[in-house]
Amino acid sequence: MNPELVKQRFVELANSDQRSKMARFRQVFSDVQAAIDAGATRAMARDLLAELGLDISYKTFTIYLDRVRIEQKSGTTPNTHDTTSKEPLHQTLTTVETAANTPTVKTTVRAPVSPALSQLPDDWLTCTPTRALNDLLTPEQKIARNKARDALFDPSPYDLPLPIRKNA
Repeated sequence: MNPELVKQRFVELANSDQRSKMARFRQVFSDVQAAIDAGATRAMARDLLAELGLDISYKTFTIYLDRVRIEQKSGTTPNTHDTTSKEPLHQTLTTVETAANTPTVKTTVRAPVSPALSQLPDDWLTCTPTRALNDLLTPEQKIARNKARDALFDPSPYDLPLPIRKNA
């Protein structure tokens, strides 16, 4: 097996029209986004893509556009290889694998809590939650809340009885 031929064939495959429409859209997304940011409408961008060989419906175009934007925000964009670069495909893949194996620390910052909900209500385990209350609960509290609601609505004969919930 000739390694140069293998590399060449995979680069050709990466540039071919046999790839999925989503993969081809990801390849041109930055240009599409730049055109939309400059004032072009989505319909104009979709029509231009159709002229260039990527014929997708307007609805599919908007879905692809939203998906790629979400992927870029969350950092889960699939790895793509720039076929115009001088770096061979196998070196790029090695670099990606090395980067993927390094440990990363993900930190999340919670939105500030409104003063009205700075403390949990007394019946936070069984009340009907508001959006603000759900945002305030930690994952451990959410688990405890689910267990308490399960015990309230589907009691086990082996558990101690819970107090009866009064309708307010």
